[in-house]
Amino acid sequence: MRLVIAAFLAAAFAHATALAQSVPARELTFRVGAAERRAVLVNEAPAGEVRPVVLVLHGGRGSADRQRARTGFDDLAVAEGFSVVFAQGTQWQPEQYGWNTGYLMRGQVGSADDIAYLDTLIDLLVAQHRADPTRIYMTGGSNGAMMTFVYAAKRAEKLAAIAPIVGAMFTFEDKPALPLPILMINGAKDGEVPITGGMSRNPMVAGAQAAPYKSLEETVNFWIAANRSDRTPVVETQGSVTTRTYAAQPGGAVTVALVDAVGGHGWPGTVSNREENTPIQSFRGAERVWAFFKDKRRVPGAVVSASPSAAAPLAPPAAAPAAPAPGGMAGRSIRPEGRAGAEVDADGDGVVSLGEWLGAGRREQGFAFMDADRDGKLTRAELRDGMARLQEMRARRGGQR
Repeated sequence: MRLVIAAFLAAAFAHATALAQSVPARELTFRVGAAERRAVLVNEAPAGEVRPVVLVLHGGRGSADRQRARTGFDDLAVAEGFSVVFAQGTQWQPEQYGWNTGYLMRGQVGSADDIAYLDTLIDLLVAQHRADPTRIYMTGGSNGAMMTFVYAAKRAEKLAAIAPIVGAMFTFEDKPALPLPILMINGAKDGEVPITGGMSRNPMVAGAQAAPYKSLEETVNFWIAANRSDRTPVVETQGSVTTRTYAAQPGGAVTVALVDAVGGHGWPGTVSNREENTPIQSFRGAERVWAFFKDKRRVPGAVVSASPSAAAPLAPPAAAPAAPAPGGMAGRSIRPEGRAGAEVDADGDGVVSLGEWLGAGRREQGFAFMDADRDGKLTRAELRDGMARLQEMRARRGGQR
């Protein structure tokens, strides 16, 4: 009987994989430090266009290919006109990969630098694969959701919105540099990652935890504060699903918490792999996530509607840093110490505009990180304070490894 069941599951997975691969995909491979890493890009934008990109992170026993087969993003990406990228963590068993969140699976994935991996992947997508830098989204399930939380807290300036699914946070030490729209999806019956927090009820998972999960309520409160969301939610219940929406306040972002009262652990809309655990069946995860993402766009210092009237023009490609002009141009440069500080105050007015920043070869995400008062220009004080925050973040990351 076990052999029959195994054969049936193998055939079902092969069929699902074949369906997923009916949409053209591109294999991406690149190095992160000494490690060779990969991802799968589906529905790449044609030449002359840019497209929004949804980054999808698998769970702790998954892979890019299995996540692609399970989630149903391929057909949705084609229908809705976005690219989807299935990221892949570090292998710890044959065909099983995980993410280094700092507090889970450290014995399996070691010191893998997944922040650097995702940084490199996003930069590669923007530079070579026509990704819209203002519409980069991230979602993931389970361990992939945990990695989404970790990356968003450290790199909010690179993302337009996130949607962690059946995941949890371990720490609130890192605060997002910018408000970031978030949709959290959880099942009330999830014993792998219980919404009450603490240790997993699955002994194998609990044995890989270096710290307890934060509860969903703690996590919601963290993001309400980080996003400057309204603390009074709009509550909507449909069937077993209750959605709390904490609206964006001026200069902030929306925070949404969705809980299915009968849902367990797994990607919403997929079949259970264990009798005692049934993933959310009220909706399909890909559709719900994209419905949340599609009207979000990141601009320097804020996230606004992606409607044509509100959309900011795309920044031009970054040029090489300009050499100092004759006659003492270097003396008018704003050059704080560190990687982000080669900006040139071209008009000598004591502030750096976005155009000056980009013209000096810097990235738009860095401008958003430095622009503390969201006024579209950088003062010397903002550059100094921004570099101090950046160095502090680097020091904290170094201390966690």
